[in-house]
Amino acid sequence: MAMIQRASGPRPAVLGSVIAITVWKNTGYYMLFFLAGLAGVPQDLLDAATIDGAGALRRFGSITLPMLGPAFGFVLPIALLNALTQVDHVVTMTQGGPCRCRGPEECGRAAAPLCRRDRAQTARLRRRDR
Repeated sequence: MAMIQRASGPRPAVLGSVIAITVWKNTGYYMLFFLAGLAGVPQDLLDAATIDGAGALRRFGSITLPMLGPAFGFVLPIALLNALTQVDHVVTMTQGGPCRCRGPEECGRAAAPLCRRDRAQTARLRRRDR
């Protein structure tokens, strides 16, 4: 069985990997909400716009997109919260995140505040044990 190597390339490569995994993981989930929103767009409005001479782009911008407002209102905050809580991806891909890397060029920065806190606690414990 092959071992999975940790992502230890340059920082942009790690960041790009985390972004790709997040998009791959969440696209289907968000698409369900947008498909439900599209099902709620009345066909009568689209037909009326077609009869009035509106093209596909005009129908999308004037009817479909505004009708997807509630879907955007739900998906955007959820996506923002998911983006802010992606520490698990960084830790999994880098075998411990920035805390165990050898330098800033080797690690992602999502868990950096946690690292500083952990290092400060470790330093306090070492001083206390002396």
